[in-house]
Amino acid sequence: MQKNADLYNLTQQLQGAMFQAGKKQYLASLSDEERDNQQQRPALLNIRGGYAESVGWMMVQLLEFDPEPLTVEKFRVRAVYSAPRLSQALLELIASEKWANRIGNDYSLTDEGRAVITQLSEQRNQMFANFKPLPEDELSKLVELSQRIIQASLESGDEQATWCLRFSNKRKPAEPVSSISKLIHVCSDYNAFRDDAHMSAYTAQGVDGMTWEAFSFIHGGQAHTTDDLFNQLAYRGWTVAEWQDALNCLADKGWIDGDESGYQSTEKGNTISDKVEQKTDDLFYTPWDILSEDEQVEYVHLLNMLNDRCLTLC
Repeated sequence: MQKNADLYNLTQQLQGAMFQAGKKQYLASLSDEERDNQQQRPALLNIRGGYAESVGWMMVQLLEFDPEPLTVEKFRVRAVYSAPRLSQALLELIASEKWANRIGNDYSLTDEGRAVITQLSEQRNQMFANFKPLPEDELSKLVELSQRIIQASLESGDEQATWCLRFSNKRKPAEPVSSISKLIHVCSDYNAFRDDAHMSAYTAQGVDGMTWEAFSFIHGGQAHTTDDLFNQLAYRGWTVAEWQDALNCLADKGWIDGDESGYQSTEKGNTISDKVEQKTDDLFYTPWDILSEDEQVEYVHLLNMLNDRCLTLC
């Protein structure tokens, strides 16, 4: 069993497959009127949907910190790729809807904001209450093995090393809730802990998130110039000049070479990338050793079974 990015990606693909298959089955069971009511949501939540730089994700972060206030600085401990200006603008939008109250630099959920989140959570739990793509004993086994890994992950480092996971785990669905709802959140926790592992790995190389993302795009061949970075990553909120500063930093480190007409990764850069990816995998998967080798094989087998089944139902 290869513990690498492909296995982590399976957990994220599975989350989407479970959600889409469960939603499809649930909506098919409703009348037209019930279906329309179920799919209604506040328009503000649709702004930049699907991005980390979105109203919806910012609401999730407000919930993770509640009752403590959220600040731009706290948000960007995890959302390291996001420009502070854009993060501030999203929080201001939420405050303008009266979903959060700002005092100085602190934003706290209001009763109206909590009500929006509660309604969405209840709708989601209802959606998956009767969704059983595998026999319940297999789903329960997946939950049990997953929770052991998550707990071991929480105990694998200090507060900073598990920052994203700790806050993600705070919003896991409360009992009683279906196995699928639990597993969907498990995948969110895996995403959070992967962020913890990856940030620990690349910050050890002396770069911030925005600079590392620029390097990743150059190294992966997805971009070669500042214009490429801006065109593909404008949703992060950085300017062309800021992307150029990042590339200048990377050139000074010897990770990339070239000029404004085009950059590429150097041999040193390739080595750094390999080192960071390996360190990310090591940090992320070490807690999986809480399971025996047989249990790990069974776990991955069940993950694949569930993913395949949900994909056929989508």
